Amino acid sequence: MLKASHDLETSVLVGQIRSTALDLLQAAGMDPVEALEALREASRRSSREEPAPTSDKAREQRLNHVPNG
Repeated sequence: MLKASHDLETSVLVGQIRSTALDLLQAAGMDPVEALEALREASRRSSREEPAPTSDKAREQRLNHVPNG
């Protein structure tokens, strides 16, 4: 999300979501270091994934895409 938008509001929202996720992981029994590493790993995996389509046309193109191989 931050790659597409660099405004303050988006940065604050992402920070709040990360903070909440960290709190939830710790409440589920992870120690703080383990929870932070799990959050970082999820963020790394997420940043490697293809971004979600931004329009109906982009969604249609993704649904009709035939992978090579």
